[in-house]
Amino acid sequence: MGAVTAVLQLVPVFAGVAAGHLLVRTGVATRDHGRFLFVFAFYVCVPALVFDAFAVVELTWQVATLPLAALLAVAGGYLAGWLVSRAIPLPPPRLAVFLMACMIVNTGFTLPFIQASLGPEGVARLMAFDAVNSALVFTWVYAIAVRSNPDQGRGSVVWRKVVTSPPLYGLVAGLVANATGLRPSETLQRIIEAFGAPTSFLVTIGIGMLLVVERSEMRVSACAIATRLGTSLLIGLALIAAFDLGGLERAVLLTLCVAPVGFNTVT
Repeated sequence: MGAVTAVLQLVPVFAGVAAGHLLVRTGVATRDHGRFLFVFAFYVCVPALVFDAFAVVELTWQVATLPLAALLAVAGGYLAGWLVSRAIPLPPPRLAVFLMACMIVNTGFTLPFIQASLGPEGVARLMAFDAVNSALVFTWVYAIAVRSNPDQGRGSVVWRKVVTSPPLYGLVAGLVANATGLRPSETLQRIIEAFGAPTSFLVTIGIGMLLVVERSEMRVSACAIATRLGTSLLIGLALIAAFDLGGLERAVLLTLCVAPVGFNTVT
């Protein structure tokens, strides 16, 4: 019964993806609408959701293993991607895309699934992972992209993306509220919950709108996906065994291990 319940909790997520995809396929909406939904969720909904999750979560040493997992996943993905790319001759721009696809863990895709199945405590653990994951994406991974096209981007833009990330502010504010025991007023709490509640719905619709299946370059794409998933699984299973992780930490880590390649690669 537990497995059936878990599957049923994810039905709305898949329904949202299907609805967004059908809206684009039928011409009612465009992929630009999907991008707007992601931007709106990132700047408005996710910070509220992150604050609400971290303000009440019980912070344990097991939670601290998730930022470590993010560091190992990105670094391990780079090493594995570099090794695999030696057998696939690629020009610099395509090599950069290949390496980025191997490094980025798609936390945005997993967010609605974790929120639906594990609730606010699962979201808090996901964001503990993403705090390090996002910082590395906007620095190390971004530097790889810039190096492949030196005429684009500046270092200051990279750091501005890190320090102005709205979910980061939500995370910090939530940690302060958790450590001090301070809580928002009843009215403010209702506003926070109202903004955080539709996060999963907006993200799933956006995913469906942006979903594209391309048949070209399947060999290289398959290698990148296999490298990302294989590396993540090895690192995730090693951390679970080393720290004897269970419960929410184990569930979130395993979900992240099988997340598809990040949309950040396109950005």
